[in-house]
Amino acid sequence: MFYTEYRPQNFKDLIGAEHIVSAITGALLKNKPAHAYFFYGSRGTGKTTTARLVAKALNCEAPIVTNQSFEPCGECLSCKSISNGNHLDLIEIDAASNRGIDNIRDLKENVNLSPTMGKNKIYIIDEVHMLTVEASNALLKLLEEPPTHAYFVLCTTNPEKVLDTIKSRCQQFKFKRPDIENLVKKLSSIAEDKEFELSDSDFVRIAVSAKGAYREAETILEQIINGETSLDILLDEKSSNYPLFTQMLLKGSAGEAINFIHEIYKNGNNLERWNERYIAHCRGLLMSKLGVVVDEDVNISDYKDISVDSLTAIIKRFTQVTSEFKFAIIETLPLEIAIIEVTSLFNPQNELKIETPIVSKDPEVKDVKKIKNDEDSKSQNIKNASGEKFSQDEQMIDSKVTNALELKPFPFQDLIETVKPHNHSIYLILYSCDVIGFDGKTLTLQAYFSFHKERILSLKVKEIIQTEAEKLTGTKIALKCILSDKKPEAKRLTDKNVKVTKDKIGIEEVFEKVFGDDMEEA
Repeated sequence: MFYTEYRPQNFKDLIGAEHIVSAITGALLKNKPAHAYFFYGSRGTGKTTTARLVAKALNCEAPIVTNQSFEPCGECLSCKSISNGNHLDLIEIDAASNRGIDNIRDLKENVNLSPTMGKNKIYIIDEVHMLTVEASNALLKLLEEPPTHAYFVLCTTNPEKVLDTIKSRCQQFKFKRPDIENLVKKLSSIAEDKEFELSDSDFVRIAVSAKGAYREAETILEQIINGETSLDILLDEKSSNYPLFTQMLLKGSAGEAINFIHEIYKNGNNLERWNERYIAHCRGLLMSKLGVVVDEDVNISDYKDISVDSLTAIIKRFTQVTSEFKFAIIETLPLEIAIIEVTSLFNPQNELKIETPIVSKDPEVKDVKKIKNDEDSKSQNIKNASGEKFSQDEQMIDSKVTNALELKPFPFQDLIETVKPHNHSIYLILYSCDVIGFDGKTLTLQAYFSFHKERILSLKVKEIIQTEAEKLTGTKIALKCILSDKKPEAKRLTDKNVKVTKDKIGIEEVFEKVFGDDMEEA
């Protein structure tokens, strides 16, 4: 692999980490190295590589020393053994798979033993944030009083998860993502060594795709050189066609945009990765519109009249999609919902018309308790909070809920909108429900599918709805939900872009399109 073959073997070969090299080699020149280092930063930025260089420097038999630099010779037995990965005094521990207290206890038992090959023993603990609390406390004790021959290099991509007491006992160095210039510099040196020609623009495209990681960039270059594949096929940028997709959104063409995404998916592309690249593309375009130079390669001539506000709206909504993928039942669903919402912003004719439930003051509703107690009145009709009639025998209402029904005005539409940022699935489910009771303290909803009732009454979702209801009313709200076996019309979920062969669409068909055809009915 290129990222191992071309791993820097000297401090001077570390690109973009001059401040780190200066601090570490400066201490080595004074023969005062720290006994513990804490390296943190995103993946592929050189943390482990630098840790191995520290190990080389501490065990090198004939280091190259000048007034301003300290380099391992690379020729002695220790240097060669570390480069080959078989030095007995360099112990690399993966904390993700050795994270328990027993693993650290074993380390404490062995650390006092004298070095076998070199002058010092160096422990590199990768992903140190994965250690358990007990293991972290045991490591802390070891860092407080280490043997004179023992040195520790802790590496992590999540420094905030590491105990502050551990970090305080280490010299801390942050590894930043390399800029495009430094990535191109590294890639061009590899290509030159392999006698492979690529244009400067191709190097830039690889660097942008790598998203600030040397390892990712080197892997892409290796696939091009050894795999004999084109950069266009590898990066799959042509199938992305972001300008075309963006124009679909701006025109309000929800159907076209969804079909575009389906083609991307059918071609075997990872939609999460595609969405990340699209956000980066829009961000680059936004920065260009504002006159800010960024790394993303964006041709602003592909866009004519797009506004900053439009770009901001697109970026915000598609950024939300990144967190929705993990909960998606259908892989394309998060992007489909985002497309529908974004296109409705740019084309008012596509806007989803949602009727706000209005609590009825019909005296017929106030007699619900009497209707419930009268066994002969099952055929009489009553109204729910949104004004729709349904018969008593079509409801599955227990006596306690029925007796408590008292109808007062409740801002149900506002509630739907306030839960939207928390979870879009709750947002959609609430649209299909009705308010049938609100007495100022208890909000009673009616769902038409058992799945919706169970979802609304789940601990986390119920807490979200109750919290937002309390903010709207200024009083503590208790949430209840009952189940009706009557299936409502889907007029609140109708998209005018969808061509319908019938006058009305059943709610079953709408939710089959959204959630799949395995929906459990009450």
